[in-house]
Amino acid sequence: MSDYRFTQTGVMRLSDGAQIPNASGNRDWLDYLAWRDAGGVTLPGQTVEGAREQRLSRIDAACSSAITDGFTSSALGKACLYPSKPTDQSNLQASVLASLFPGLAEDWTTPFWCQDAAGTWAYRPHTAAQIQRVGTDGKNAINACIAHKIALEEQLAQAKTLAEIEAITWTPPQ
Repeated sequence: MSDYRFTQTGVMRLSDGAQIPNASGNRDWLDYLAWRDAGGVTLPGQTVEGAREQRLSRIDAACSSAITDGFTSSALGKACLYPSKPTDQSNLQASVLASLFPGLAEDWTTPFWCQDAAGTWAYRPHTAAQIQRVGTDGKNAINACIAHKIALEEQLAQAKTLAEIEAITWTPPQ
């Protein structure tokens, strides 16, 4: 296995992803040359299509992570963080559905797990309107992530160079 891959301006050290420019005074470049002269074989440079595939994979993973990292809702009057792993999403769907049943008592509530601004997680009661607001906020957060992912995928499809591909990165949608 190789320790380095050619880039447009030098090499990339695979162990940590460091970009090492072809510069005679650069200590990392001198280490690379010594490694190469001792018989090391440098991998060929990344192709545009290979870089695009890698970036798509990273963006997909980042989007999935952002979706399951939780979301904020002010349904209880103040911003709270709500969990959004798959089981949490199912529980929220069930709570929202239950809040829509006809004939609910006026004082109907459902407990739901959330974290307040002080960082305290608790199973807090939510009225029908509050849990519906949480459901809407959760869906909006997921849709924002998906829309952002689609926009980045469209940018990647148009990118023609490694530099253009490398400039396209995931940042959580606001």
